[in-house]
Amino acid sequence: MTDDDWLWVRLLDVPRALTARGWFTDGELVLDVIDPFLDERGRHLLTVRDGKAECVPTDRTPDLSLDVRDLGSLYLGGTTPSTLVRAGHVHAHHAEAAATADALFRSDREPHCLHWF
Repeated sequence: MTDDDWLWVRLLDVPRALTARGWFTDGELVLDVIDPFLDERGRHLLTVRDGKAECVPTDRTPDLSLDVRDLGSLYLGGTTPSTLVRAGHVHAHHAEAAATADALFRSDREPHCLHWF
């Protein structure tokens, strides 16, 4: 038996990707995103209003710290942020952070891959 990944996303331009995604809930979240492969780190303020997102650099205290690979999972909507917090993949800096992220990253459908690549 082998482990295979058939569908995954790696966000190279975090602000652009997050502003292009659909959103169902208004809210605000500061994401501290680490990309060890590119040796980059960026802190982004994600603000969602009326289904539209704005994502800008910020020096505010983060709500969540996460690897860009975990952000890809959240972006697709198949894994909740609170699940990744409990698994130790995402660090929530305060008690409400995971619940806020769960509401913001909610998706109307699970990601699905019809084809093997």
